[in-house]
Amino acid sequence: MLETAPDRDDRKGQTMTATPAYGDTRPVFFATLEWVNHLIEQVTEAQLAWPTPDEGWTVADLLKHVVRVTGMITLPGDAKMPAVPDGATPAQQFAAAAAAARVAWDGPAGTAGLTEPTRVPPDRTVPKAEALLFFSQEFMVHGWDLATALNLPAEAPAPAAQAVLAYAKATTATTRPAGGPFGPVVEVASDAGTTRQLAAYLGR
Repeated sequence: MLETAPDRDDRKGQTMTATPAYGDTRPVFFATLEWVNHLIEQVTEAQLAWPTPDEGWTVADLLKHVVRVTGMITLPGDAKMPAVPDGATPAQQFAAAAAAARVAWDGPAGTAGLTEPTRVPPDRTVPKAEALLFFSQEFMVHGWDLATALNLPAEAPAPAAQAVLAYAKATTATTRPAGGPFGPVVEVASDAGTTRQLAAYLGR
């Protein structure tokens, strides 16, 4: 995270369970980035100090965190995410990172890269196809945080949200240590939207 915001890795130290194999997860990742980008574009200067469901974080803190996380996105081969543009707004920074990630993952090189191994917190080696779900979960739950804070519609595209919720349930244990990145599972109505269910499962 950038200097002025609280720093926290939303995945570090989390007990994970065994995960199933995944196919082409790029559509989920792309849809998630597009949804979050659309939300960030709507933030106004006056809203930066507003609180979010992520306890202790303002909208400004949340934006700084998601921009920081874009620099960690897994890419195919040995490619690395470019640095965020200096002097740009969070919306411009996120949009540039999302575009760069999409270019890197689109096409044959991206297809081949899905089976390459990579590391994700707390300390697991997974195929990059799974890592894309890992980052989709990170961005989607913070998208829900942001949309809720701004009183905007808080449901991500249904197919992407369904895939991320299934991933979260497969990889994030329901028994969580105090002080960890996720709080206890929150009960929600049976007809709650899928993104709301995801946020609740991760302690929102």
